[in-house]
Amino acid sequence: MDKELKKELQRDEVGEALLGARGFLARPDVFKPALAVAGLALVLAGLYYGQGLRASKAESAFARATEVFHAEVGPLASPASGQAFKTSNEKLEQAKTMFDEVATSYSSMPAGKRAQYYSALCLAELGRTKEAEAALEIVASRRDPNSIEPAMARLRLAELVLQDGRATDAVSRYKSMIDDVASGLPKDRLIFGLATSLEAAGDQAAARQAYAEVVNRHPQSPYVQDARQKMDALATL
Repeated sequence: MDKELKKELQRDEVGEALLGARGFLARPDVFKPALAVAGLALVLAGLYYGQGLRASKAESAFARATEVFHAEVGPLASPASGQAFKTSNEKLEQAKTMFDEVATSYSSMPAGKRAQYYSALCLAELGRTKEAEAALEIVASRRDPNSIEPAMARLRLAELVLQDGRATDAVSRYKSMIDDVASGLPKDRLIFGLATSLEAAGDQAAARQAYAEVVNRHPQSPYVQDARQKMDALATL
């Protein structure tokens, strides 16, 4: 069989295959399901694109709020986002408003969840302790293995409780966090916080033991120097 005849036969086979496929897809029992699958694919692609666009907007809005949160204050400070703040309270109130908008508009997205946590931090910095605690409790109650905010909220709650003079409550909170191996929080920070809470609660022996644990088990910790000084001071009592 010569080459030209082979090519002709191959073209006929391809043409027949295309016609067969066309005929198959044109059948009513095949066309409608195929059309439905194609339509579903288009819908899913649109949703994916739309979700990505919303996520991008959420992150941008969160970044703008964060710029305000970290902005300097005073007549010589460089303005953040085109704004200058005369007082810390003015800055924090503005940041909280912006974080609340992100948390409300994008509540199901990572940026929205982070914004809820930062809004609570603004309340704490503003001295609105009870409101801050209530807001942090909401964040801390979430069980999301992909988010660090719940664990950070529990840590900030322990710090607020200790600052408020409730040392025994703080001790309980720190112990709970230390026992939670999945929290992702630095153990040296938690143990140092526990030691500080125990000292404030009047349990000097347990506090010294906790400070010693920071020194002995976490020699590279930034809390080592303070822990050693506290440990030595308690040894003389």
